[in-house]
Amino acid sequence: MEPASNESINILFGFSFPVFPEGLSNSILSIGQINPILISSISGRRTIVSGHRRFFIFERAKIEPVFFELPSTTIETGLVMYLVENLNIRRFNAVERVRICRFITDNNINLPPHIIAEARLGDLKRNSNLYEFVESLSEGDQLVIAKKDMSTGLMERLKRMGSTATRRILQLVDLKDLTHQETRGLIEDLYFVFMRGDNIDGILSEIERLEFEEIREYLKSLINPVLKKMEEEFSNFVKDYRSIEIEPPQNFEGDWYELKGRFRDEEDLSRIIREIEDLLGRWKKNPILR
Repeated sequence: MEPASNESINILFGFSFPVFPEGLSNSILSIGQINPILISSISGRRTIVSGHRRFFIFERAKIEPVFFELPSTTIETGLVMYLVENLNIRRFNAVERVRICRFITDNNINLPPHIIAEARLGDLKRNSNLYEFVESLSEGDQLVIAKKDMSTGLMERLKRMGSTATRRILQLVDLKDLTHQETRGLIEDLYFVFMRGDNIDGILSEIERLEFEEIREYLKSLINPVLKKMEEEFSNFVKDYRSIEIEPPQNFEGDWYELKGRFRDEEDLSRIIREIEDLLGRWKKNPILR
C-alpha cells in the first residue's frame, strides 16, 4: 500500500456489512449478487419474456427501466445495441457502469475498444469488482418493484415483513404512484419500524389514507430517536481522531453512509478501518439494523 500522506479515502459502508479496504482511493462494500436484468425490444413492452437476452435502460425523465426485446441475437450484439442505444440518450451512472462491467467480465464478452471508450466503462476488470449489485428478479411482485428501483436488499426486506405486508406495500406504491427513490425510502422506513417490533399491518392501516409527505413525517417520528442515538455514538467515535479530518456521515443510497476523510499515514488508515468495523459490529447487534 502506498503512503497515505496526501491521499483521500472514501469509505462506503452499510450497517449490516463489513468494510473491505480496496486501496487508498476507495474502500467499497460488497453487497450481494449482480444479475443483469431484462431485455426488451424497441416495442417498449414491460414484461419479462423468457428465452430472450435481457437488458434494460432507464428512461431519462422517469428513471424507470425500459425493456428491449432482442430475440435471435448473440449476447455480444445485444449488448452493443444496448450500449449504443443508451449513448444516444444519457450517460451511465456509477452503479450502472459497475453492473455492465461485471456482466461483460462474467460472460467473457469481447467488445470493440471504441464502444468501451464511448460508453465510458473504464477498466472493465477493476470496475466489475467494485460492487456486486441487484438481486435476481422473477415475475410477479418483484417485477413491480423492479420498475421502481433496482437496489439490493429491498426484496429481502419485503420477504422478512411477510407476504401480506408486501402485498399492501406494493398496492400503496401503485396507489401513490411513487418514484423509484420514494419507493426505496418507503420500504426502508417500513422495514426499520418493523424491526423495532412495531405492528407493521397497523402502521400500514394508519398511513394508507395519508399523502406521501405525511407518510414520511409519520415514519420519521418513529425512526428518529434511534437514529439520534447512532449519530451521538458516531460523534463520540470520531472526536478521538485529531490527526484525521473527517466529515459526519452523509446519506448515500438509503441504507448506505459515506465517510470522507484525509489521513496522515498508513497507520491512521489501518486504525480507522479496524475501529469502524468494531463500531459496525456493535450496531449490527441492534436487531433494527440487521
